[in-house]
Amino acid sequence: MKTKKITALALSSMLLLSGCGGKTVDGKSIAASTSISNISADTLYDQLSKGTSGKNALFSYVLDQLIDQKFPATDDMKKNAEDTYNQVLNSYTQQYGDEDTAKKQLETALKSSGSYKSIDDYKKRLVYSGV
Repeated sequence: MKTKKITALALSSMLLLSGCGGKTVDGKSIAASTSISNISADTLYDQLSKGTSGKNALFSYVLDQLIDQKFPATDDMKKNAEDTYNQVLNSYTQQYGDEDTAKKQLETALKSSGSYKSIDDYKKRLVYSGV
């Protein structure tokens, strides 16, 4: 259940911070529309920023966006991250016998650590980890 909430918050944050498609009503940016009503970016932000999970999701999203914009990854950073990932995957492959099982086990370990949502999330963070 917690994962669903965080995913929803992250998605809402992306909609909110991405400009929401440019639609405005009464001078307010619209983050989402239904057949019943519109949800303004202001309302969405207020709801997200009330709870701890929402605040954490907003902070993480904004921080990721700032880092990506202000400090774009170089080819060397990407290569080093890919090399590190391949070394970790090779270690798991040796332990579990085949690459598919190794990837599943690695993803399970990453998720259970609470620090990563997926292998792609792990790879992305490796780029900026300075490894």
